[in-house]
Amino acid sequence: MGNIFIIYKTDEKHSVESRVLVGVGDNIDQCLNISQLFAYEEKSTITIDDIISVGEDYKSVGYYSGGEFYYKLVEINTLIN
Repeated sequence: MGNIFIIYKTDEKHSVESRVLVGVGDNIDQCLNISQLFAYEEKSTITIDDIISVGEDYKSVGYYSGGEFYYKLVEINTLIN
């Protein structure tokens, strides 16, 4: 099976309760592109320097438009929590 990243917009603490689905990507570069499009709509910016690894997942730090991004790696055709 393959993997994808689910892209969420979250609060500054990346809490699960605050997650809002933004998109999906098959690699971190595509996730950055999607996040940049979302940030552009919010009149903000995000770069690869704003994204850090957290195990298999990634998150943004220092996104200036209120909140952050969280990129959750999931296996395709799998139940996720």
